Amino acid sequence: MVPLRLRALPVLLLAACASAPPTPLPEAAAITAAEFPGAASLLTGFAPERQRSAWFPGETILYALRLERGSDVKRWLVRMTLLADKPDVPRDGVSKLTMHMDAGNEVTLMSPYLPFRVEVFDAAGAPQADSTVKVPYDFLRYSFLDAAGRLQEKPLTDAGRNQVAGAHAALISFLGILQNDPVLANILWQVVDRPGVLSVIASLGVTIGLHAELEQATPATAHVPEWTRSAVTFPLVLTINDTRALDAKITATDPWLPLRMGGGIVQVEATRPSDPSVRFTARVLAARAPEAAYDTAPLPTDARRP
Repeated sequence: MVPLRLRALPVLLLAACASAPPTPLPEAAAITAAEFPGAASLLTGFAPERQRSAWFPGETILYALRLERGSDVKRWLVRMTLLADKPDVPRDGVSKLTMHMDAGNEVTLMSPYLPFRVEVFDAAGAPQADSTVKVPYDFLRYSFLDAAGRLQEKPLTDAGRNQVAGAHAALISFLGILQNDPVLANILWQVVDRPGVLSVIASLGVTIGLHAELEQATPATAHVPEWTRSAVTFPLVLTINDTRALDAKITATDPWLPLRMGGGIVQVEATRPSDPSVRFTARVLAARAPEAAYDTAPLPTDARRP
């Protein structure tokens, strides 16, 4: 395991640390289209896979969310749309992540922000919320598959550290979208074991840790039509004041079009450690990109794979 320590982070969830081994999660019931009759009116199908370095306004991805609390089940649809392809650094600044890794090594990554429109609907497609979230988009280019492969290298090379740090940054960016939308943040926090008053007092506040157990990644299937890229599943642990607060499992593929707005993440499963009957599942249902992303001009590829 490669423990990470982060500083200078833009949102609350963005602290990563070593943690106890994750608790294996039982398989979640598959999300089906029948659960979300409004999905077809919001976005359908998947655009062809393509690796592009440029971003294109109009890139859109649709996720289905399900929250189970025993027999009580609630469902939402989340549509994210890229609003601009050029960052406004003077206005929005730059996100900087510094990660302390193995043997005292340090990796610093930086990314400007792009605006994502985040719309929340109920399962029938009725609007519930609409916000604009600033996302450090460069982090979403890093591949969880690459990072998992690099962790098999002994010792970990500088290029490998960069990939592992980048994968954590991608996860941080994805979760940051959830946290920075008020409706989605409320849904996510319903699954988390929150600290008691004494814990908050003893810790002089709340310290949140996030660790992706990429060294435990196993091959998976993206379940995206005509998608040829490989996928992996890996455990994720969230801690609050050094106590496990969320057990999760992420399934991800390469962050190529049309899935890169979600960093290639196709499914998230999470349970509350103190009550596994409280469960959250998210699954990508559709993803599209504008025609300009598939023109016949020579394609600049991402130089993230040394």
